[in-house]
Amino acid sequence: MATYRKTNELAQTDAAYIAGLIDGEGTVTFTRKHNNEYRQLAVSISNTDKNLLDYVMQVVSAGKITNKRTAKLNHTPSYTYAIFNRQALALLRQTYPLLKTYKAKRSEHILGHYLEVTQRNGKYSEAQRQAHRQFETDVLSIKQSSHPLLNPGSWRATSATREMVSSRINWHDVAVRRIVMKFKVGDHVSWNSEAGHVSGKIIKVHTKDFDYKGHTRRCSSDDPQYEIKSDKTDHIAAHKGTALTKID
Repeated sequence: MATYRKTNELAQTDAAYIAGLIDGEGTVTFTRKHNNEYRQLAVSISNTDKNLLDYVMQVVSAGKITNKRTAKLNHTPSYTYAIFNRQALALLRQTYPLLKTYKAKRSEHILGHYLEVTQRNGKYSEAQRQAHRQFETDVLSIKQSSHPLLNPGSWRATSATREMVSSRINWHDVAVRRIVMKFKVGDHVSWNSEAGHVSGKIIKVHTKDFDYKGHTRRCSSDDPQYEIKSDKTDHIAAHKGTALTKID
């Protein structure tokens, strides 16, 4: 069985910054590296500033950077950061709550169904193959034109969205301005796990680094972490606020 390098748990500011880059200059899609193989889940970001992509790869601790071909000698060199499969899924879990374009809807569908239709060993029965192809079709059918925030003529579009559409946005400023809800003990929340959607109640709020299952979890008063007891089991999970949604 293949082993996958784990992605880092992102600080709130890093998750927001990367979400802005995915919204503005990235893709959430399925791609085929070679002919006659299944498409892979891919999250990518393209930019002419390689230092920016080096930062993304460093904080995520997974993925790769490749050069993009230039059509003409006077064109500025461009680069693409890409991350695939379960590593991409782990990145989407952390950035999905902060996405503002149609890529948020794609990510939601992927997080809800990817694991149930994707065979880790790559071997599919005919029924499983058809289910996976339908899943890909459903995800790829979610496009920019179908997302209400991406219609620049809509009165509902915010000024930030209009800038986004006209490509005049400062992505870093938008990312750090995104507000992540803070929670308190007793709040009922949900989150995505490999088993699907899970819910529970917050039993503890951490604002200083703490030990969780033998690992140090980094947090602060501006970027807290939460211990949540599952509604269905005695399992205690620990998550950042970016991964949680208040449900009542």
